[in-house]
Amino acid sequence: EDGDGLYFVFQKRKYVYSARTNTFDRVRCPKKEPLSHYTKSQGMATRGALSKAKRAHGRNVLSVPVPKFLDLYQQQLMSPLCVFQLFCASLWLFDAYWKYTCFSIFMILVMEGSTVFGRIKNLNTLRNIGGTGSAQRVWAYRFQRWAQIDVTDVVPGDIVTVDMPEGETETSIPFDAVLLGGAAVVNEASLTGESVPQMKEALSVGASNAEERLDMKGKDKVHVLFSGTSLVKVETAEEAADGVEGEKTSADTTTSPSKDGD
Repeated sequence: EDGDGLYFVFQKRKYVYSARTNTFDRVRCPKKEPLSHYTKSQGMATRGALSKAKRAHGRNVLSVPVPKFLDLYQQQLMSPLCVFQLFCASLWLFDAYWKYTCFSIFMILVMEGSTVFGRIKNLNTLRNIGGTGSAQRVWAYRFQRWAQIDVTDVVPGDIVTVDMPEGETETSIPFDAVLLGGAAVVNEASLTGESVPQMKEALSVGASNAEERLDMKGKDKVHVLFSGTSLVKVETAEEAADGVEGEKTSADTTTSPSKDGD
């Protein structure tokens, strides 16, 4: 139970009790709102709104536990395939092929060990893919002014500025965000497998599409920065309009982290 009432977490998804419907409703991020909702957003305007968002969504952290090597190795050896391979290799002992048996068992143990190392490496990569494990800081527009905050404190509804650190050729994007100003070039290889960087443009809203819903995975994909992808280049609104790249550039975004995976 928290400040908003009863809740529980199931499969990394939070459900909050609603007295109006007498059911537990899943907490969702604002990612399917009308386009005008994002362009007219003022960020976290009050401390009450910020506190409510923090209680509902928690911290912007991708938590992936990494088991110990011995635990994973034991689990790997107990898999049905490995047990079958060891059993077949041991049968050669009945025909006095002990050298062949020892070599086969040794190779099986080495191969299973390499598999465990690969699993640990993949878990470490997954844990760091969002960049939330580092001491990264961003500028956020809160309470009618800009302030620098830790990336783990970013909540859905924040307006933040995405910068390229000096001396860096790429930087990880630690949240899903709608691009409100400027332009960006993003490497989405970790998400889609494509090696060609993708161009991202600022969301443009007119009278004809103001009430259309945001489609992050469809037609509005070109306006969305996805968590875990790498930022290669950013341009301000003026530079994007003129087609000129500055020495130090930034782009304004409004975050809509989709922790529920939809």
